Amino acid sequence: MKITKIRTRVVEWKGKTVAPQPHFCTNPMDLLDLPQDSMASFRFHGWLIVEVFTNTGHVGIGNAALAPRLAKQTIDLYLAPLLLGHSPFDCEYLWQHMYRQTMAFGRKGITMAAISALDIALWDLMGKASGQPVFRLLGGRTQNSGLRKQALQPGVRGARKRGEELQRAGLSRYEDALRLGAVGWRGRNAEKRCTRSHDSRDGRL
Repeated sequence: MKITKIRTRVVEWKGKTVAPQPHFCTNPMDLLDLPQDSMASFRFHGWLIVEVFTNTGHVGIGNAALAPRLAKQTIDLYLAPLLLGHSPFDCEYLWQHMYRQTMAFGRKGITMAAISALDIALWDLMGKASGQPVFRLLGGRTQNSGLRKQALQPGVRGARKRGEELQRAGLSRYEDALRLGAVGWRGRNAEKRCTRSHDSRDGRL
């Protein structure tokens, strides 16, 4: 199996949107007292779709949401030529080639988002070609319970409840407390983090 073509497309939402509430989540703009919308550069209304074609008819699909137009240019100009003619099963070599070839201007940000989109497509290709879900190619499951069950375990629900209690007590960063519960800061650690946020001098985590 050899990679024969790479196609990139950007899709953008043009309809109405609802702006997030103030302090929906923390971001670097919070340190600056600016009148502009601090979340403007952190909204993902555009999406990059990457398709990697092979001579066997398999097509791998990847995506990126960070600055999709710039990520598209990075792939088209710098990364796609490095993959053509290679086997997607050489994904580690291809990742290293992309990373090292762009090291002068990459190593983070848009370049890493572009590499990631292609890497996702390569793994998608390997899964389709081998008839296996990608999680099996990555080593298989690590526990009996599924992610859905894990996400609903009592510790997470308890952290969210604790965040609501801290809001009633005057926590200035209530949203941060909820966010900790939502992303999995479980049980006692979550409560400590929420309490620390309430007790900190500036109310930040």
